[in-house]
Amino acid sequence: MIISVINKKGGVGKTPIAYALAKEYDTLLASNEPANVYQFYQKDRLKIAPAAQLPLVDNADIVYDFG
Repeated sequence: MIISVINKKGGVGKTPIAYALAKEYDTLLASNEPANVYQFYQKDRLKIAPAAQLPLVDNADIVYDFG
């Protein structure tokens, strides 16, 4: 399962939604935004990098948060 949370406008709740989905489904979480909410997520399940460097994961469950 791959879930992407995307919107060009800022401040619409992409990060909290991505965090909640990843936590609920116990998946990897990849983001290009080092938001404060991510300090509560499992460090080994979190990938933060510029959008062009985020990992494309095959055969794994992951939630992408693109700000």
